[in-house]
Amino acid sequence: MNYVKGKLIEAEERAEALVALPAYIANTLAGKPLTGSEVISACDQLSKTLGEAHISLLEATAVPPHKAEEYVLEAKTQLSADYLNHKLEIELGGTYGRQRVVQAEAQPITTVVEEVAPLGVLFHIVAGNVSALPAFSVVEGLLVGNINLMKLPSNDNDLSLFIINELVSIEPRLADYIYVFDYSSQDIEELRLLANLADAIVVWGGDEAVSAARSMAPPNTRVIEWGHKISFAYGVPGPELDNALDALAASMLENNQLFCSSCQGLYVDTDDIEVVHEYAQRMLDALEACVSRDSQDIGLSAQLGLKLHSQLLESIYQSQTVYRGEKSSVIASEDKRLETSLQFGNCWVKPLPRQGIIPVIRPHKNHLQTCALICPDSDYELLKQLLQRAGIVRVCGADAMEKTYLGMPHDGEYALRRYTRVVSG
Repeated sequence: MNYVKGKLIEAEERAEALVALPAYIANTLAGKPLTGSEVISACDQLSKTLGEAHISLLEATAVPPHKAEEYVLEAKTQLSADYLNHKLEIELGGTYGRQRVVQAEAQPITTVVEEVAPLGVLFHIVAGNVSALPAFSVVEGLLVGNINLMKLPSNDNDLSLFIINELVSIEPRLADYIYVFDYSSQDIEELRLLANLADAIVVWGGDEAVSAARSMAPPNTRVIEWGHKISFAYGVPGPELDNALDALAASMLENNQLFCSSCQGLYVDTDDIEVVHEYAQRMLDALEACVSRDSQDIGLSAQLGLKLHSQLLESIYQSQTVYRGEKSSVIASEDKRLETSLQFGNCWVKPLPRQGIIPVIRPHKNHLQTCALICPDSDYELLKQLLQRAGIVRVCGADAMEKTYLGMPHDGEYALRRYTRVVSG
């Protein structure tokens, strides 16, 4: 579905809407600016209405009951006035929304007024690996007064359109600031037209998606990347790591290792391959114990089964061993290469002595996100600093990799700073 001027429209009406879009945008930019307080008020009202009925709606789209409840609670938090006001203050400072008077030192002395303004128009191209991510990306753009164009991901479950439509119902002024289109990635000409109307393309996705966005961006349109990232765990052999394996396995299974913050594997602070094999077997035991009988999408699908079979065949010629359970697997490997796993409860365990952290991890700069650091307290600060210098932007415990906190940045950066500019006059 598509959403234009507060109304859902069918595919056959898109062409007409696209032709009219430049005039719609020009009229909105020439009118009364949207304020953060208007957006926050609408979001807060929606937040207060979310409850059991919306959990049932999610369950109807095949979201597991426990995940549906988690998503609704998370949406209630992230749409609340407290959360959004805190986000504005953290990311743009307590004086956001006020003019700053500056005395210029040049002669003659003049007074300059500075203020933070929206970029203007954002074109969001969003991945579908996080439920309702398109809607929350639009809310961030709205929060600082931007007009938002959105390409829906192909696997969207209509949750984003539901949130957007509810917001517009609460605050009709938002209808002039949100346009959603369900063009496919093959509709290059239409996507180029949207890109030409934008001050910035906000792209959520892997290197291929970022490259595609760059190719369609004209020279005067910036590309704001929230690319796919890779996350992992790093552990020092000992009781701390032994006791954290169950939490690490539960974290892997929580979202099938599909999020940027999901753990793909475990590096062990050792150069002893026997220790690696020991922890690979323990990791497999933990994964098998964590797999619930009613978990959805867990276990070896036909595709994963083929990939794992290939790994088993290749292991004959490579320095790796596949530990295979009924519903999960662990690959113990002598190489130190950082890579994604087969996911869905399938991971790797590799050796990485601490002196190798920077040379091994740093080449993946700008693709790194979260590391679960599991070690004695005496090692924590040193290892945390090594991981951060290698490019990791978040260090946490084994049970917190996919958890968020109030004011948490995206991949080490504040979104609202990238969606605004400082103007003076």
